[in-house]
Amino acid sequence: MTPDALLGSRHSLVVAPAGCGKTHLLSETVRANTAGRILVLTHTRAGVAVIRSRLRTVPAHAYRVSTFDSWAGWLAKQFPGVSGYIPTGTARDYALAKECALRLLRIGAVQRALAATYCRVLVDEYQGFGRQQFAMVDAIMSVLPAVAFGDPMQAIFGFNEALPGWAETTKGFETEWELSEPHRWTRVGEETLGRWVLQCRSDLAKGLSIDLSKGPPNVCWLPLSSLDEIGCQLRAIAAAPIDGTLLAINDSRFTQQRRALAQRGGAGLSVVETAELPDLRAAAVQIGASAGLVRVGHLLDFASSVMIGVDKRGLLDRVMGVCAGNITPASEEDWALFHAQNLEGVATALTALRRTRDVFRPDLLEALLEAARNHGDDLVAAAAKVRARRLDIGRRVEPRAIGSTLLLKGLEADHVVVLDADGMSRRDLYVAISRGSKTLTVVSRSPVLPIR
Repeated sequence: MTPDALLGSRHSLVVAPAGCGKTHLLSETVRANTAGRILVLTHTRAGVAVIRSRLRTVPAHAYRVSTFDSWAGWLAKQFPGVSGYIPTGTARDYALAKECALRLLRIGAVQRALAATYCRVLVDEYQGFGRQQFAMVDAIMSVLPAVAFGDPMQAIFGFNEALPGWAETTKGFETEWELSEPHRWTRVGEETLGRWVLQCRSDLAKGLSIDLSKGPPNVCWLPLSSLDEIGCQLRAIAAAPIDGTLLAINDSRFTQQRRALAQRGGAGLSVVETAELPDLRAAAVQIGASAGLVRVGHLLDFASSVMIGVDKRGLLDRVMGVCAGNITPASEEDWALFHAQNLEGVATALTALRRTRDVFRPDLLEALLEAARNHGDDLVAAAAKVRARRLDIGRRVEPRAIGSTLLLKGLEADHVVVLDADGMSRRDLYVAISRGSKTLTVVSRSPVLPIR
């Protein structure tokens, strides 16, 4: 299989286990294309960022990369009178945008415009699409040649609907290939680990268990104590090698646990945020609707949720002292917080606080800073614009990060620590153990997983 073979096909499917060169093949297919502009649709912001990083040397006019939901929203907004799309600023917009975009894709004039704009569509993470997205793919494929890349063992994006069966969604493809070489691991001299991960994939797909105690030397199982779960997890993260990138992965349900581990774990561990950034809007509402010392209090609440070492009570006392003229000389940080009583001073205050503290939620902090610098007297509206822009540009994951399988799907790191492995499904477990190219550490009550 080559990029030229994919470009020579009408509708083809590439079954791509983790680490077997899917992103490389996709980017090389874009690079080899000379017929016109290619549309690349994937599932997550992190996936968008990875693909764009691989295409840095390709002229921007040669392709467009977007999450499927973002592209659906963009398309629906182009023809609001026909699509009926009226965004609400809530999570409901995702389903609404897909419904409205599908309505457009069935109109002949829109189909002709699509065919005039793109020569082909490449669909990444095909196994993660819901029924609305599959219907959209079918509509696009009626107009454009298509290549879909996916792996049924990585179908973990169920959300509020049951995913269609793999056989049902792949029957429309004329050609099918499957990748089988563990390039992620071979590239760094760890082919044995890669072959073991592929064998785990096969066993998990058959309904079998995997035994972490029988893995290669760079697979480490650490027992999880019921009496000190957080302590066990912190020690596992701290023991990970520091000579490369690190992903700590837990169950998607345990959002607060990820934040607590990042806040207490140190070593520059950063939380990977959800695409919706719900805490951004909540902070913008609180800070934007208040004034004076109440606003400073809300700002410090937000700062303590993204930075380590924010003493809200002590800092508020100092601001009150500055107001009363009792603190002289006041520090630069004191004055910045004093001026944060007005909306214009919010960004300066957050910048001053960040200067002397470690940040464990940088994505959220940067989003609010961007909104505060461009608020136009409406911080909530500015935050909504920042969120919308970030949905389209993709997510940059820090070198040492903690997230769920849903958030880290499609990414890789030198070292991976899997937390809460006991409760993971077979597919989530496979996604988690296949992220690391050099070492894998799993914290669980038993080395044999999944626990029956």
